[in-house]
Amino acid sequence: MAEPEPLVDMPHCPRCRTAQTRIVARSPVEGAWLMFLCPTCFYSWRSTEPAYATTANGIAPGFRIDPDTLSQGKVMPSIPPLRDTAA
Repeated sequence: MAEPEPLVDMPHCPRCRTAQTRIVARSPVEGAWLMFLCPTCFYSWRSTEPAYATTANGIAPGFRIDPDTLSQGKVMPSIPPLRDTAA
């Protein structure tokens, strides 16, 4: 798989505001949309989404992430083994 392209026209993630955003997919129809991903907070969005999902000021304050606090996040619990339902 090819390395993701650096994003030049939207340099900051709307969710955590880091400058690590990348283009990870392009529309099969040239110029229709781009898919972006922030490798810091894993937020992703398409270029066709409304401003509330694509701009730092549009993201609701409760949904924003401070990249400096990501290491303090809780670890997800492991998924328990499937129960035997054959009985």
